[in-house]
Amino acid sequence: MKIGFAGFRHDHIFVLYEMAKNHELYEIVGACEEQEEAREKAAQKGVAFSHVCYDAFLEDAQIEAVAIGSA
Repeated sequence: MKIGFAGFRHDHIFVLYEMAKNHELYEIVGACEEQEEAREKAAQKGVAFSHVCYDAFLEDAQIEAVAIGSA
């Protein structure tokens, strides 16, 4: 399953991100965070962002499921 991650403002999303990254059945195909501070924090933890706008992120046809980690 191809997963996109939207929002990195809560620590629980990093656990889910790592689980998906290390699982053979999942492929992370996108990550989005609009808030610059949260994006910088997540990037320091190894998150590679594909989008900085949720609207564009949700239009990405390759994403089959979305994990949400923002308020």
